[in-house]
Formats: sequence, C-alpha cells, structure tokens
Amino acid sequence: MKKTFIIAIMAVFTANIAKATVLFPFFNDIAADNKIILRIDANKLEEIMYKGASSWGSMDSCISFLDDVVPDDVTKSRLSPNMVVYTSPFHKDEIDTINTGNKVSAIYILKKDTGVVVFYTESTSIQQKTWQEDIASGKL
Repeated sequence: MKKTFIIAIMAVFTANIAKATVLFPFFNDIAADNKIILRIDANKLEEIMYKGASSWGSMDSCISFLDDVVPDDVTKSRLSPNMVVYTSPFHKDEIDTINTGNKVSAIYILKKDTGVVVFYTESTSIQQKTWQEDIASGKL
C-alpha cells in the first residue's frame, strides 16, 4: 500500500514538472491516414514529421475539434487564412540531466485547393520554425 502511494505521488509530481502536452494523439484523430515523411537524428535528438489528409473534412472542422479537445497549455496561432498551428513545448526547463533541446510538438493545418493537409512534428524549436516556414511556403 505504501509503495503504491509513493508511486502515485511520484507520477503526479513528474507530470506536473514536465507540463507537457504531446499533440500526436490529437493529430492522429484529425489525420488518421498519415505517414512519416521525414526523420532526422541530430546529435541523438530525434526530430520527426508526419503528414496526412484531414479525416474530418474542412479546415474549420479540424480547428473546431482541436479547440474542443486540446489542453489550455497548447498555443494556437493563425498564420494566414489557410494555415493554423498548434504548438506545445515538451517542457520549458531541463529535467534532471535530460537535454531535450527545447523540443516542441506541433500540428499544422493547411488548407489547399485539393483539400486539407495536416502535418505533425516533434523537433527542436529551431527546426520547428524552419519546418513551419517550409510548410507555409508549400515546400513540404
């Protein structure tokens, strides 16, 4: 009983420190048919990108769903009438000795003439900004 109580307290404490919302489950909900299009291992820090067509239909439907389900710590940015980005840092500070390189989890919803495309990335904040520019310009 004592051991279970200690494990429960440690789990709550660890989750509270991390303050992280990984957005992949939400991406999977709005783009169920997706694939990995890029995987980078920079200094043993994995950076990854997924791409898929919207399972929800319109851009407004995807945004409405995400607005309803993502936690308050997720930041939403409308970069243009055709692009919305949801971002969440894995955590703001280093935890113990784990160097995360300020990893960011992001969902990009992009409206194109052919339909709605959804991207998901996990990367450093620097790589995330580069990918965001590439997605907005249509390079990816």
